[in-house]
Parts: sequence; structure tokens; C-alpha cells
Amino acid sequence: MKKEKFDFDSVLYSNIFENATIGVVVVNQEGLIRQVNPFAEQLFGYEPQELEGERLHILIPEKSKPIHHKLRTSYFDNPVPRPMGVGRELSGQKKDGTTFPLEISLSSAIVKGERFAIAFVSNVKERVEAIRKMAESEKHLSTIIDAVVDGIITINREGIVQTINPAIEKLFGYSEEEIIGKSIEILMPEPYHSEHEGYLNNYHTSHKKKIIGIGREVYGCKKGGTVFPLYLGVSEAMADNKPIYIGVIHDLTDRKKAEKAAIEKQEYLQNYAESLQKEVEIRTSELRESEEKLKFSLGKERELGELKSRFVSMASHEFRTPLSTVLSSTELLEMYAEVGKYDKLQKHFTLIKNSVANLNNILNDFLSLEKVEAGLVTLNLQSTDLNTLTSEVKEEIKLLLKSGQRIVLKKEGDMTAFIDAFLVRNILLNILSNAIKYSPEDKDIHWTIENNTDHILISVKDEGIGIPEKEQQNMFTRFYRASNASAIKGTGLGLTIIKRHLDLMQGDIFFESKEGEGTTFRVSIPLKNK
Repeated sequence: MKKEKFDFDSVLYSNIFENATIGVVVVNQEGLIRQVNPFAEQLFGYEPQELEGERLHILIPEKSKPIHHKLRTSYFDNPVPRPMGVGRELSGQKKDGTTFPLEISLSSAIVKGERFAIAFVSNVKERVEAIRKMAESEKHLSTIIDAVVDGIITINREGIVQTINPAIEKLFGYSEEEIIGKSIEILMPEPYHSEHEGYLNNYHTSHKKKIIGIGREVYGCKKGGTVFPLYLGVSEAMADNKPIYIGVIHDLTDRKKAEKAAIEKQEYLQNYAESLQKEVEIRTSELRESEEKLKFSLGKERELGELKSRFVSMASHEFRTPLSTVLSSTELLEMYAEVGKYDKLQKHFTLIKNSVANLNNILNDFLSLEKVEAGLVTLNLQSTDLNTLTSEVKEEIKLLLKSGQRIVLKKEGDMTAFIDAFLVRNILLNILSNAIKYSPEDKDIHWTIENNTDHILISVKDEGIGIPEKEQQNMFTRFYRASNASAIKGTGLGLTIIKRHLDLMQGDIFFESKEGEGTTFRVSIPLKNK
């Protein structure tokens, strides 16, 4: 049967449609495919124009076909936009019969009096596989912790037990129900009760995330009253924005058990180090993929060369140190575990975690910019309480303050505005974190936010290193960092992200700076009607 050639509005033949890096499939109410972009044809394994005029069923696996007609009819009855990830898990079928997981967002349009559904299709096979591997890794880690011979216990700041592993039950002779929710003092001999509260407060107020107590002999008390010696290690972590304390307990009365625990601990640390190393490899791979996408999006060869040069410079500076730290610390973890020097392990354990966190932050900056420039970030205007927003930002940014630094906030005008709170929050966090990072200790950062009914005006002034005058014109360029900031960690993406967010809101940003005297950033965001 000869296929009918369907003519769409010329807009659909624009460069956006033809060169989009996401599959676009246009279908009419009868389920006939009317238009497919090249990316979708490649995604499903078809030749150019081979799909036009075919029924959409050829792209649907057999098991899904019986319900697809109802779903299509339902959508045309209520053709509202449906974003990526909303709804059910979906699969597509290629020309050769193989299936693959996909993600679809839907919208509709009326062309020449006829309604069409427009599907935006992405292959999420790699993401599904990554999620599966992550779930297996979490399950494996949970199994390891449950199998550890040493006791692991967590308590809150008030000393109330939150979680325990099975070894705690065996070690102290209590059931889980008898320990959870009780004071940690239930596991201590009487002489230690009076000392514990002061010891815990002293650790909390030290503001240092460190291991204490490893190698220090204390005593525990079993359910029957038996007192026994043990080694106790304590570290601090955050859960639901509250500090918790993790205790690792090793019974000294059974040397054979200590030898067995050493072997299991070595395996645990080795597995954990390997998982961190794999995470670094995955993140590095994602960064390379993002770099390739960025290269593809740049049309001018000269601009691409300059961007690559700045990226290589940033990457060699920001990635070499954490990657070297992960590698050397992993090797030292293996060495210390083999010789039983557990007091040396936590330092390198923390170094690895901090290095991976640093790499993660850098990649998140990169991916955040990519999302904005790919048009994946849209405005979400809503009535916002600026008092609440500024308080949350100020509280979050406190964690970055250097010794003696303060945030001095001044607010003027009505503190209710119709804005995109998420984008404004990101802008504030970026500007304030830069002010903290490039300012010395004991210097205040002055932050003003004003609602003048037409605009939100934001000013952030610091007394930091400033920006050299000859370099100020480049400060919103990707990966660009001023020459006097080379010794301070950063990606050169923060101001670019701020500028892109402001472009979305039709806002402006200006700055005044003098090297060695500080910088003032001013942001203007127009207010929209509800």
C-alpha cells in the first residue's frame, strides 16, 4: 500500500526538530505515525521516513499492545502535557524485535484542525541498569553490616539508641526491642553513667567530624550485669539534618573473635573502597559524556577550542588531587587493614569520602548548566515568602563560613513575591558561597534583598580578593576563573549558571570589583503577575 505523505507546518522541519538529541514521534488520533525525527528513527532502528504512515503499534512490545489502544484513547480524551518520568515504566520495540526501556513525555498540538499527540522519547537503558546495580550494592552493604562481628550502634544527641546491628544483641544479651529507644546507659556499667552526658556534649561542641575512642579501653554491661572490656570507636554523621553518633564496639574478651572480625573488616573496607573507586569511574565517564555533548552543541571551531582549553585546565587542577587522594588512600586502607592498624583507617576513609563528594559537586555544577542550556529547566512561578527563603539560605550557607565570617542580611519592602523560588534560591547560594570562598577570615559579607513592587533587587558585597579589571569581561564565560583565584577550588561554572537562571526569569546581573578590595554583585529580577 502506498504511504500517504503528510505535510506539516514548516516549523516542524526546523533545525530543532531535525537535530534534536531526543526522539520525537507525532501520532494522530487513529494511532498513525505522521512525523518522526532522525533521532527517533535511529533509536528504533528504522531508515529515514520508513516509519511515516505506519501504525504506532510497531514500536510497542507485544505484551503492551493490548492496553495501548485504551491508553492512547484516554490521552486524546484528556490531552494534557505529561513530563518525563511520570506514570508507568515503559518499553519500546526496535525494528529487529529487541526491546529497551524508555521514558516518554507527552504533549499535544492541533494542526490544520486535527489534534496530534507528540511523544518525546529517551532510551533509559543505562539509567535502569545503574539503578539496578545501585540497589544491589545497597543490599550487599546492608548484608555486610548485618554480618559484621563487631557491634554497630547509632544514638542521637540525647544519647537515645536509634539502630543496632545483630552483633549488639548477641554481645549484650538484649533483644532489639529492649535497646531501641532506650538510653545508651543501659549498656554501660554504673560508674560510667555520670560521665557519659558530658563526654557526648564535649564531642558535639568540638565541631570536628573525627573518630574518638578507637584504641581506648572502656567497659560494657551485659543484660545479666556482667561487665566486660571493649574497644569503642565513635564518629558523627547527619541523618534528616540532625547529628547521629555511630559507635563500633569490639569485645576484647575473645581474641579469636577479634581475629575473625579483623578479616571481615578488611573485606568490608576493601569492598567499600572498590565501590567508591567505581563511583569515581562512573562520575568520570558521565563527565566525559557531558563534555562530548557540550562539544557537539558548539558551532564555532574557535569557541570549541577555547572551551576545551579552559575545561582541560579546570579538570587537570580540580580532578587530579581528589583522584590521587582516592587512589593513595585506597592503597593505604588495604595496607593498614592487613596489619591491623585500625586507628589509621578512618583518616583515609574520610579522605576518600570527601574527595568523592568534591568530584560529585563539580559534576553536579556541570550537569546543572547542561540542563539549563538544553532547555530542560522551566519557570515555576509561585507566591513565595522571602523571609522564609532568606532564612533557609542563610542557615544553609552558615556551614561554609570561615572563622570569624558573618552574613549581615538587610531586608526591605514586602517580603512576599511571585517568583521561581527554586531558581532564586540557587542564585543566592551561588553568589553567597562565592563571597565566602573568595573572602578571608573575620570579614563580613553584606547581603541586601529588596522588593520594590516591580523587581526583586539583591546585593551581595564582600571584602575578598576581588577580580582583576582586565579579566572582568570574561567572568560569565564557562570554566573561566580569574588568575588570582587559581589556588582556590572551583569549576568556573557558578556565574554561568546564575546568568542562565536569570535569563530564564528575564533578570539581570551586574558587578563591581577591585582587585584586593572586594566585589559587589547586584541582581535584578522582574516580578510577574499571578
